[in-house]
Amino acid sequence: MAEGWTRICEGVVRRVAAALRAVIDQPSSLTLTGVGCLALVLSNAPPAWPHAPFIVFASVATFFLLGAFVCFTLATRHEHPAWLRQVMRWLALPVLLWALVAAVQSSLLLASGLIVTATSSPPAYTSDAMYYMHYSAILVVHGENPYTGNRLAEVMAYYHIHGYTPISRGRFSDPRHMPTSAELRAAINAYLAHPNYPPVEVDPRTFASYPAGAFLVDVPTVLLGLPSIGFLQLLLFIGLGVSLLARAPANSRFALALFLLSNPEAVRRMTNGDFDIWWVAFLIWAWMLRDRRWAAGILLGAACAIKQTAWFAAPFYRPGSGGVMALPRQRARE
Repeated sequence: MAEGWTRICEGVVRRVAAALRAVIDQPSSLTLTGVGCLALVLSNAPPAWPHAPFIVFASVATFFLLGAFVCFTLATRHEHPAWLRQVMRWLALPVLLWALVAAVQSSLLLASGLIVTATSSPPAYTSDAMYYMHYSAILVVHGENPYTGNRLAEVMAYYHIHGYTPISRGRFSDPRHMPTSAELRAAINAYLAHPNYPPVEVDPRTFASYPAGAFLVDVPTVLLGLPSIGFLQLLLFIGLGVSLLARAPANSRFALALFLLSNPEAVRRMTNGDFDIWWVAFLIWAWMLRDRRWAAGILLGAACAIKQTAWFAAPFYRPGSGGVMALPRQRARE
């Protein structure tokens, strides 16, 4: 009996040791990707400091965002200096352990988010833009134009909300003075009392301030009768992750899956905070399908039709003999 337990313990120790060696010996580019993901998570931390000046928020967030950019850029290189590879070997295990803890949290949020967004009505969004996009999709399904009429007043009455984007005019013209909650309520109440005569601080045109694709992607949500646009966004995130893992080397898939789930705040925002997952997913798929010109071109166009941020990536997606992304492929061959 004792010998049997000894063999079992020795086997477990050998497997754990082999797993640790595999983690330490993983490609430095993969560890750099994990460090970049950690930097992105830390860039979300400043708002948790309620009494720090705004300049502190901006500086810390900018620092970590630049760090993430550097890490992701270095991860695309095939070769790294010896000193960087050594540093990544030391960081591999702690980064992976952090990603494991964060991935568990994100997985729980993802599961609960799918249930809530599929069953809870009315939706509880944390961003006024999400309400605007959802209501615009409802208008489209009913054959109405979201860009005409007093839609801002309508969406507030429909969802019983008072969220809006204040304009830097009138009582809000001083950038050094942040409007108080009472001032924001006073401005929107004045608008709701007389929608045809909005105060200068409220512009009803902010209801539809994004390209039309931003709310057209939510039309399927309305047609399917789903209570929240977050449900399809979470499914899109899952589909994006599966497609990335399918293209990744087999020995890197576990770590990559953890890194994809390493940002719980991103999962929360996809559930009820923003719609960025749409254009991000379409841009990534356009890159993955760059050898298929028509498919990649359609995906790139869809991303640009959803949010202006995608326009900055468009110049790098050039039609050519090698596919949509011909220029980098030619450089790689050189």
